[in-house]
Amino acid sequence: MKDEHIFDTLERMESIIPDYGYSTVNNVIETDRNIREFVINDVSIIKNYMFHVVQVSFELQRDRLTDAAEGMWDEVKHLANRACVSRVPKGKNRKDCESCQERVNDNLRELIRKDRELVIAVKDMKSSAYAIYRELFTHGREKHFIKNLNKIKTYTEDIIGILDERDKIIAGG
Repeated sequence: MKDEHIFDTLERMESIIPDYGYSTVNNVIETDRNIREFVINDVSIIKNYMFHVVQVSFELQRDRLTDAAEGMWDEVKHLANRACVSRVPKGKNRKDCESCQERVNDNLRELIRKDRELVIAVKDMKSSAYAIYRELFTHGREKHFIKNLNKIKTYTEDIIGILDERDKIIAGG
């Protein structure tokens, strides 16, 4: 990423994530928390879509749809739980925090790139989940819904991978 691109990316991230930045130990901790809150909030919306599908399909005795939606609800719930877990020290051990800051400084461009990938992936996942949810409830396209759940699963796997990569950059690994 060239310097001009890094500044554009920083500006975009600041418009999405409150107090985005990595200049101090406290900024590292706060930015990590805010990024995870962003992920958790959007993933919770997707989880609610899937839960609603499970409820309705169960009541209508649509077993195939219930099973598919329930499986995806579990996947999304796992993603939400993973987003809650951070390996970034929370300031208890000053030495650990300082070493995180050094790693962040050494890999700042990569970390910002991962943050951007994460935000884009979560937004895309939410948009895709809403689209298939809407198709199911406005047009009754059950097969379309089940067929397209793989897209949500792929996003889930990708997002977990990005979270893991971020943790390695910040906390080492």
